[in-house]
Amino acid sequence: MSDFDAWDPGGPPPDFAERVARRALAERRRHRARRRAIAAASIAAASCALVAGWWVARVDDRGERIATGRIDMAIGRDAAVELDLGAHIEWDVRRDAMVVTQRSGGASYRVRSGARTPLRVTAAGAIVTATGGAKLRVVVRDPAPRADGEGDAMIGRGKIVGATAFAVAAAWIAVIEGRATITRGGSALDVGAGEGAVVDDDGARRVVAVDSMESAEARFATGADPEKPEWPSRDPAVREALRARILAALQGPALPPGSPVAAPPITAAPADASDFEPSYIRDRVHEDFMPLGEKCYVDALASHPTLHGKIIVHFKIVGDEKVGGIVDEASIDEKSTLKDAALAECIRQSMMTVSFKPPPRGGWSTVTYPFVFSPDADGGEDDE
Repeated sequence: MSDFDAWDPGGPPPDFAERVARRALAERRRHRARRRAIAAASIAAASCALVAGWWVARVDDRGERIATGRIDMAIGRDAAVELDLGAHIEWDVRRDAMVVTQRSGGASYRVRSGARTPLRVTAAGAIVTATGGAKLRVVVRDPAPRADGEGDAMIGRGKIVGATAFAVAAAWIAVIEGRATITRGGSALDVGAGEGAVVDDDGARRVVAVDSMESAEARFATGADPEKPEWPSRDPAVREALRARILAALQGPALPPGSPVAAPPITAAPADASDFEPSYIRDRVHEDFMPLGEKCYVDALASHPTLHGKIIVHFKIVGDEKVGGIVDEASIDEKSTLKDAALAECIRQSMMTVSFKPPPRGGWSTVTYPFVFSPDADGGEDDE
């Protein structure tokens, strides 16, 4: 008989089965807690991914898009762009940069704060580079006419009715937040928040907006100088493009060219209240109207050498503070003493080309302006 056979192990303690059961139950609870933690972490990760992807629609790291409507889309993991109607871009997310070529239209870019790779947008032959936290707007004025048979141009934030093709490509860049560097032809221009720039064949130049960046962009889109608050409207195509933008801002979709603007409601004011300072109206008339008005009169004198008298012009200024102002209606008062139909029509059409800032009280303002013409003295305004 071995020593093992002589050993009496005895029975289990009285509470052995109970302790084993408690241990097994504890292990089961730990496993369940671990599974719940893993599930919660998975849900949290999915939620974070959903939140991160909510602000933009994820797309491939390389591609091309012509926007048929307003589109908000990602450019890789660190940038996003909101495309205007008609905007055309190509993009390629690389290891060293997020590269975009903007062919036409308008686009608003934003770069995630803390992004390690820069955003580089090529527009009108220039490269715009922005880093983490930057927000910027780029508008390309495409010189080529569209092939849709409509003759319209897709510029800025929407469809510009009646716009014509431009001689050269140009781009408008506005920095909303952060900074951007514009390089073209070996030179670089640093643009900060609240600043803008124009890029064309002459290079890149900083723009000082005298009113707002939105107004400067709108002027650029129609071919005007973005730094000038007044709008050149003698080119019928430019004027119709500007009119369409004003209409869209005031009352929705544009009306057919030539149709009068329905005056939107304005705040009531005393009958003798003036929307503009008289000196402002006088200066604008001297600058924009008088050269044309005098030519009208000189041409009329060729047929009627003694023609003289007073012509009273009524005109309506329509505008929007973010776009600009134009004369939308002009008429000749029946009380005018100079009765010559051809001269009166020439004067009326000349007044339609004058540009004004938008009325300060609302969407429209009416003005009455008398002119006295005489072959023995310089023609001009009535002093009464």
